[in-house]
Amino acid sequence: MLQQKRLIEENVWSNPQVKAFISEDDDPGVSATLFDLVKSFGEVLERTKNRPVYEVAGEDISVADMMLYLKSVFLAADDDEPVFIMRIFEQQRSRRAMIALFLAVLEMIKMQAVEVCQKDLFGEIALRRQKQFNTVFASADPVSAIEKDYT
Repeated sequence: MLQQKRLIEENVWSNPQVKAFISEDDDPGVSATLFDLVKSFGEVLERTKNRPVYEVAGEDISVADMMLYLKSVFLAADDDEPVFIMRIFEQQRSRRAMIALFLAVLEMIKMQAVEVCQKDLFGEIALRRQKQFNTVFASADPVSAIEKDYT
């Protein structure tokens, strides 16, 4: 047993010079217990209760508004330039706006103001102006009628 103890002590390496590399100014830190952590977390939760809460209400977006938006997108583009529907969907900030945009596209197709086209199978879906585009939007009657249908 003493022989084994001697072998173990010979195989253990220690460096007594390590103290030369540690400065006396090094702070070993403060030991914290689980109770200290729970207490700190409780204080943080208490501070958040007193913090002001801001509620941002989303603006109401109607199908008629989206139709006017799509009209402006088409007017900004060239006559033969397609408008890619997925790109417009990605620009919307809320789910409600996306739904209103989708319904606006369906209404514009129903009024024969635009047509849906797709070059390739599973390709990007585009909208093109029909010949009646300008005549459909010549008066505000179609847009006001749409507002009545969806309210």
